[in-house]
Amino acid sequence: MNTRNLLFLAFLLAAAAMRVESAVCTFQTAGYWSVAANWANATKPGNGDTVVIAANCTVDENISILTFGAFIVNSNINLYLGQYALVFTGTVTNNGLIHTECTSPTPLPANKTWGNYVFFEATGAQTVPPGTYERLKLSATGSSRTVSAGGDITVTYELYVEGFTNANQAVFDLGTYRLLGSPTYCYVSGMLRTANTSQNPLPSGLRWYSNIPMRQGTMEFYATTPQYVPGGTYDDDVILTGSTKTLTGVMYSNGVLTLRNAVLAIVDSSVIVGTSGTISTAAGFSASNMIATTGIGFLYKRYGTSSTYTFPLGDLTGTAEYSPATLQFTNASATLMAGVRVVNAKHPQNTSSTSYINRYWVLDVTSTGLPSGNASFTYVDADVVGMEDSIYTQQYSGTLWLQRNRTNPTTNELTATAIPIAGHFTGFWNAPPPVCIVDARVLLQGPALGSMGTMSTALNTARLIPLSQPYNTAPWNYPGTESVTAIPSPNVVDWVLLELRSTPSGSPVARKAGFILYDGRITDVNGTSPVPFAGVAPGGYYIVVRHRNHLAVMSADTVSISTATPLYDFTTAASQAYGTEPMVGLANGQAPFALWAGDANADGQLKYTGTSNDPSFILLRIGSSDITATVTGYHKEDTGMDGVVQYSGPGNDRAVILRNIGGVNIGNTRSTQVP
Repeated sequence: MNTRNLLFLAFLLAAAAMRVESAVCTFQTAGYWSVAANWANATKPGNGDTVVIAANCTVDENISILTFGAFIVNSNINLYLGQYALVFTGTVTNNGLIHTECTSPTPLPANKTWGNYVFFEATGAQTVPPGTYERLKLSATGSSRTVSAGGDITVTYELYVEGFTNANQAVFDLGTYRLLGSPTYCYVSGMLRTANTSQNPLPSGLRWYSNIPMRQGTMEFYATTPQYVPGGTYDDDVILTGSTKTLTGVMYSNGVLTLRNAVLAIVDSSVIVGTSGTISTAAGFSASNMIATTGIGFLYKRYGTSSTYTFPLGDLTGTAEYSPATLQFTNASATLMAGVRVVNAKHPQNTSSTSYINRYWVLDVTSTGLPSGNASFTYVDADVVGMEDSIYTQQYSGTLWLQRNRTNPTTNELTATAIPIAGHFTGFWNAPPPVCIVDARVLLQGPALGSMGTMSTALNTARLIPLSQPYNTAPWNYPGTESVTAIPSPNVVDWVLLELRSTPSGSPVARKAGFILYDGRITDVNGTSPVPFAGVAPGGYYIVVRHRNHLAVMSADTVSISTATPLYDFTTAASQAYGTEPMVGLANGQAPFALWAGDANADGQLKYTGTSNDPSFILLRIGSSDITATVTGYHKEDTGMDGVVQYSGPGNDRAVILRNIGGVNIGNTRSTQVP
């Protein structure tokens, strides 16, 4: 071959080489990759070419033998790779959808930024290469399958791990790799598993939930060595397996949080279990299956319509120990949320040095109204110092200790019944506190006999007074068990409710129901002696007196309460009670003073007209369009307390309301002065 021909051949080869390095091959007609006519200029791509997918394309030949330079999928275009691997060295621009069913370890090149949708849709096991995905979807068809991570995976917008049943779900197993990014949506209707032990195995603060109706997804943390669990909202199920897990942010759990030989240490974060959420373990809660409070974090439960919940708590101080708490509310509200944490130490305010429990529980309770009920706390034998059978449950209000039930050495339980559920709880022995008494006298305007300083006992005579205290419903919600087998004296007028407060507007330190006699003396259920308050330390307290249909009163200042409290007589002067015009003077505005009558709906206000006015409740009680009708019985609407509710006529129950608001302007109101 002569020199001229050799030079020409070299030129052609160089030109061909330049075409391979720089050619842009565009798939322009929907159909199969292998059909050359579907490509611009009928030229399929080869090594080094830039590939543009401009129409829906189904790959039907082995393209893993080629290495492309760059790859572009146009907007709203589907690229179905099927079983074939995609290999390229340059960048990817994906504004459409890339589907792969390839089950090789490298179905796509690693460490690329993938733009829009990438679907992994094989029927068998599959690997997601490391890289950045805007929308990553892992599906399951017909049967369950596992998709593994080939390295750290970053998702920037949406993650789908599909599952339609437990037998037909995708399992995305990250293994020891991490899921990074901050996706806006994390749809897990299948299972997402991680054994990564770094502090951020998954992004923190996200919401993980299923996008398929009636389908619960599952998140599993399964490392056999200590592992971290990021905070976030877990709407579906979470499984913790095989080791201690440490929470790194607030965790909202609305599904089933299952412990499989795992302890969740919440340290300085908190777990909030939703109204539909539960914590479970097949092996039973123990030191190997529990929530451990090792810092200031709480385990919270939103009660909803429930009334009882056991907090499966323990600690990891030295030896891991399980010490749960059970809170039973007798007046649970829709907003009730209770939190508990346990500390394996002597309570810092416990000064007992003889017999005590070396453990305490801290409560954080939020609710509409004053939450009350029963509480129990389980300690371990190693917590006991001294004589166990001499230890009592002690409740700390923040300023003083209130002694509750004696401990149960058989079950290792501290219990407290019919109490305000708040504060700190532990156990220790104290010299039995004296039983403080409240000796008080008030008059009720409704049954008052003029200005004589005495009251009618008509309810008692008619045998209408109940044998159990009537303040166990709203608005009082007092859970006390005071009751009698028979009304103890013909001098009893009715039941009243006493409260002791440390501050004028503070929560009650203690409450007790008792009887009020015809002369205004308030007695214990025996009908003779003053009202005893066991477990209340002597000191200065405000005395509050409440009645079913009268405005409550409170002492003007603290009263020294002890084992021999002198009589506190509200009747002698208006200044004996807290506030402005707290009582009515029965002798033309002068002593004796009595509680204002007419609060027929027990809302703390006398109101003659407008919404929730008191006369309307009287009319509702007689239940008739005939306003002259009457009803006999023990009712709040019976403001005169004669045993008969009547709306009109002489001695009707409505008249006292009009008189007490001033009578001239029916829009006036009068409220209790008790804060």
